Amino acid sequence: MNPHTETHLGRHGNLSHGTTGERAPSWDIEALLRSALGGVKARSLIVTFMGDVVSVQPQPVWLGSIIAALNCIGLSEPLVRTTCNRLTKEGWLVTRRQGRRSYSQFSPFGARQYRRAAARIYAPAKPEWDGCWTIVLAGGLPSPQRERLAEQLGWLGFGRLRGDVFIRAGYGDDHRGLLAELGVDAPVFRAEGAALGDSLPRLCRETWAVESLNQAYRRFLERFAPLARIAAKPLPCTALQLRLCLIHEYRRIVLTDPELPASLLPKDWQGDAARQLTAALYHRWLETSEAWLAAVLQPESGEWPANTAALGARFRDATWTGQLVALA
Repeated sequence: MNPHTETHLGRHGNLSHGTTGERAPSWDIEALLRSALGGVKARSLIVTFMGDVVSVQPQPVWLGSIIAALNCIGLSEPLVRTTCNRLTKEGWLVTRRQGRRSYSQFSPFGARQYRRAAARIYAPAKPEWDGCWTIVLAGGLPSPQRERLAEQLGWLGFGRLRGDVFIRAGYGDDHRGLLAELGVDAPVFRAEGAALGDSLPRLCRETWAVESLNQAYRRFLERFAPLARIAAKPLPCTALQLRLCLIHEYRRIVLTDPELPASLLPKDWQGDAARQLTAALYHRWLETSEAWLAAVLQPESGEWPANTAALGARFRDATWTGQLVALA
C-alpha cells in the first residue's frame, strides 16, 4: 500500500483508500448486517443490546437514547418502543417514568438471565472438564414446567438425553440457582465420566448436534475472519454496528454449545478459534464504540461511564465470569 494513502472505514462501513487513482475493493458493513442480522427478531437484538451495552452500569437509560443507538443498526423508533413494551410485560425489563421520559433497564429476572448467558458468552476460555457429568431428572414434572426447564437448561449447555433426562459435561453450580428460580425440585446427580465408558461418543452424538454446531462456528469464522485482516479504524457508529453484529451472532451459537471435552469433539473443531476471533475483534472495536455510546446514551443521572472494569474483563478475566455465575 502507498505509505501516503489514508485508510478508513467510511460512513457506510466501506473500506476505501484516500487516493485519486484506482479505488481498492470495498468491504461492505451493510452486507454484513444483512447477512448476520437478516431475519433476526428485534426482540433478540434488543436483549443483546441491553446485555452487552446497558448492563455495564447500574442505572436505567432514557428510552429515547436507546432508540437513537439502535437506529444505528436499522431498528426504527416504533419497533424499538413496541418491543421494549413487550419485554417489560414479559418481565425482562423494568421501566419507570421521570417527567415525560421513560427509563429502562433489565428487571431482576432479566439481569439473572443475562448473567447466566454472559458467563458463557464472555468467558476467556471453555471451562476445563473435571471428568464428571451433571444429570438432572425431570420425571414427574408437569409438561409445561418440564419444557420450560428444558429451555433454560439448554442455555446452560445441557442436552436432552431422553425425554426427562438432561445431561451436561462438568459439574458447576449454575443449575442450582435456575432450579430454585423455577421452583423445580428435580434430582441432580454427579456421574464420573469413566462410569459411562465407551458409550460417551454415541451419547454425545445422540444428545447434541455437534457437527451442525461446528458448521455454525465455521460459517461464523468465514463471515468475521476477514475483518481481522483490516487494519482500518472504523468510524464510531460503524464500530458499534460491528460490535453488536459480532456479539449477537456469537451469542446465538455459543449458548447452544455444550462445551464438551476436546476428546469428544471433531478433530477440526472450530469453537476455540471462534472464541479467540470474537475476543480480538470485540476489544478492537470496544473503545471506539463506547465513545459513540457516551455521546448518545443518557442514564437517569450523570453521564455515560467511560470504559468500565466489566467491559475490560470480557473475554479476559475468568474471575469476573465466575462472579456472574455466583450472582445468578
